[in-house]
Amino acid sequence: MSGPGDRAERNRELLAAHFDKLNRGGWQAAAEDFSADARNFGRPVSRDRIRRVLEDVYATFPDWRMEIVELLAEEDRVAIRCRVSGTHRGVGELPVNRGDARGRRANGQAVRGRAHPVVRAAEWGDRRSLRRP
Repeated sequence: MSGPGDRAERNRELLAAHFDKLNRGGWQAAAEDFSADARNFGRPVSRDRIRRVLEDVYATFPDWRMEIVELLAEEDRVAIRCRVSGTHRGVGELPVNRGDARGRRANGQAVRGRAHPVVRAAEWGDRRSLRRP
């Protein structure tokens, strides 16, 4: 029988695997990690919308990375503190990442920052898929 500690550890592994996909440029596979009824800041967001956002991020910053600095899990919640980086090589179309690259020509500049997502693991789609290499 598994307890809350086991669930938290499993969710830590799930999110670490998800970030690994993103850092290898596997945004298409990473989009499939979300459940069909995922929420973003409390609002429903479709998997198709997640896919479009990730496509825009990686078209704008093809080398986008989210380096995990700290990952904390408790039951079905996971908090991640990470450093983000990328090189501005495309024109952003969506108002993501504060909208700073939206409509701007690529300038080749390195972008660095921080992100602090908090995820509820119950909103993941196929949890087994996150375990695949």
